[in-house]
Amino acid sequence: MATVSRFGFRIPEQVPPKGEAFFLSAKEVKAWTDRLPVANVGETSRQVFKALVEFNRSLVAGKNRLLSIEGFREPVNYISENLAKHFIDAGLPLSEKSHKIAILSRELANELATAYKCVVEDLLLESPEKVDRKLLAISIHRGINYLSGVLLQSALIYDTYPHQTWKELHTLHRLAQKYKVNSLTVRDDMEQRIKTSTIDGVYRRILLYSLASPYKMRQRDNLTVYRNLLEWNHFTKLYSQQEAPPEAVFTVQQDSDHPPSHESLAGQANEKHRLRLDTRELIGKLREQFDDTSAPAKEGAPLVGTEQINKNFK
Repeated sequence: MATVSRFGFRIPEQVPPKGEAFFLSAKEVKAWTDRLPVANVGETSRQVFKALVEFNRSLVAGKNRLLSIEGFREPVNYISENLAKHFIDAGLPLSEKSHKIAILSRELANELATAYKCVVEDLLLESPEKVDRKLLAISIHRGINYLSGVLLQSALIYDTYPHQTWKELHTLHRLAQKYKVNSLTVRDDMEQRIKTSTIDGVYRRILLYSLASPYKMRQRDNLTVYRNLLEWNHFTKLYSQQEAPPEAVFTVQQDSDHPPSHESLAGQANEKHRLRLDTRELIGKLREQFDDTSAPAKEGAPLVGTEQINKNFK
């Protein structure tokens, strides 16, 4: 049963682990994952999902939890890539079996996100005055990435995303700002091309992805846009409500469970927790790529990924 934590995260009720649980040691996690029957993706996914569920419902110290959960990332990435073959380009509507596989893939991302939320919570409660900023940055960065994965997986199968996903994304970013770790560089070897990014960067990526209307895109375009936004987001800026220029027309209500929206739809919510997103530079660069494809190339390298999108629309 999920409970709402002090910081507003959905975290399962946790109890002391049973016996000598392997996930209490990062070394044991490595040994366990090395023994997984990876040739049998179904059995591997079953074992990993079961272990993650038990792990997230066990009391583990924050730093130890972080070290252990890092060992689950590579097998989950392997499983997700293989499960995707059952629902990407599979034809819609999905069969019952393909839909269940897609939901399993999403739940794996959700369990990883839960683990990192637990780490964030533990780090802040264990030493709120002297929190380890490096570990906090890694945990928040990972949490945002896996919650973003939940939204991506939902859009890929045109399914509704879990309640409170956006609220938790906003909360993680607010905590990163509060503890001044939002601009620290974090390495992520699970990313395909860009291996280092910041919390601000991955947060802007999911904001932009949502504004791109993913439920109106084809699956392959969804994946292409999401992956390239890790680079494209550098051409956008987030401002507080008070400091934003008038041209920053997209609002992010961080005390809500809502995605970003145009300012005309923002309503009269609390402006204290409202950010504004300026996308002018990115839109300008995209227009250069798409408005007139027959025109001579302008100075500077084209945005990575635009050539593939352009090809998909031809």
